[in-house]
Amino acid sequence: MTLFQGDDAADRKARQILDNEMKAVAFDDALKVAKAAPANARKLAAVQAENKALKAQADRPVNVTVKPPAAPRKAVQQAKVSSLRTLALASYGGMKQAVDKGHVHGHIESLLESKRTHQHVIRDATAVATTTSAGWGAELTTSMSMGFVEDLAQTSCAAQLIVRSGVQPFNGANSLTWAKRADSTKGDIKPSWVGEGATIPVMQSRFSSVTLSRHKMGAIAVASDELIRVSNPAILRLIEDFIREDASTGLDTSMFDPNISEIAAIRPASITYNATNTSSDGGSTLASILKDIKWLRTNLSAVNAVDPVILIHSDRYMALQMVTGDSGDTFPLRDELAATGGLFGIPILHSPFMNSQHAIAVDAARLVVAMDGVHVDTSSAVTLAMADDDGVAPTMADTDAVNDSGGSIHISDVTLPVTEMRSTFQTSSTAIRLVIPMTYKMLKPAVAYLTNIGW
Repeated sequence: MTLFQGDDAADRKARQILDNEMKAVAFDDALKVAKAAPANARKLAAVQAENKALKAQADRPVNVTVKPPAAPRKAVQQAKVSSLRTLALASYGGMKQAVDKGHVHGHIESLLESKRTHQHVIRDATAVATTTSAGWGAELTTSMSMGFVEDLAQTSCAAQLIVRSGVQPFNGANSLTWAKRADSTKGDIKPSWVGEGATIPVMQSRFSSVTLSRHKMGAIAVASDELIRVSNPAILRLIEDFIREDASTGLDTSMFDPNISEIAAIRPASITYNATNTSSDGGSTLASILKDIKWLRTNLSAVNAVDPVILIHSDRYMALQMVTGDSGDTFPLRDELAATGGLFGIPILHSPFMNSQHAIAVDAARLVVAMDGVHVDTSSAVTLAMADDDGVAPTMADTDAVNDSGGSIHISDVTLPVTEMRSTFQTSSTAIRLVIPMTYKMLKPAVAYLTNIGW
């Protein structure tokens, strides 16, 4: 509906006023547009230029280098120190504390580049040292006892054998008992074929046990305070070599010397004591070597060996590599020894501390070993009876063993020839003592050895 459609003067006047108002509004709008036109034109040009640039970038190839996400920072690795080095550092710290005072931790840290390594050693050598103590004793944690044996494996056949058989900790007990099958009951409970509905036979057998009593190996060495001072840091290697070589010698001798019998409450018998043995023909030809190895393997087969190994001196191991064939220009055993460390499927263990005239076959699975933490102690305020166990007077009773009831030398004893007594305090010296609580035994006879080998 249109307003003011009448023909009277009032309507005509109203229509004229509305028309004038509409024209005025249109004029004002046109004026605003005209005023804004230059600015809008500039904005339009800028938008068109931006669109053109974006189109140009989208049209050409774009090379994108994708970088992998940054690798997470590796966790700080815990310092690794061998059990043997831990023992040597513990010994060094105690000796330096006795000589130069101060704190044992500081003496150990002075030799180590890494603070974490120092903390690792202090954690594993559990005894706490103080500047007021006369000496300092460090004991490897029980979990590291096997690590100590593994460190000796490069120079000890006994250690290699123990690594194969494993170690049972005493955990403070004086003895441990292993249950085993009675030696004469082989086949007692073998299964039988049974028909359908037939009665399955009931078998029975007998069992026995092996008891391992707690024993210990020990040694004391004395060094002058002057040597300890001037040998820094070389003394650390000297201590480590002392522990490695002497412990290896003691273990290999004690475990494999056929002349070492058991002494109650003192030491176990060697595993070769009363073992089956025979003399080799002493030959060094390939035929002689094969004959000897066959004899050893046959004796292990007779006892159904589970983990058979052969133990020899390191020189004999090298000789096996160098043996020539009948033509004299081939080395028939060298490649197998290099590839497997053994011959004909039997591992061959060797060390420089074995008897060079013996070759020993043993079932490692039948060896049981018990051991506790290794102790090393130092002191500069002790009096020592300077006697050893080498069998030359003045000596402790029993070669390679000390039996107090049978004549172990004491400070108050008068012995002939007279035993030297030494005060470490009076002579400005420091004593280092190593004690290894351990014992071993075969669960059943599973050892045989050859004498007089000549390879």
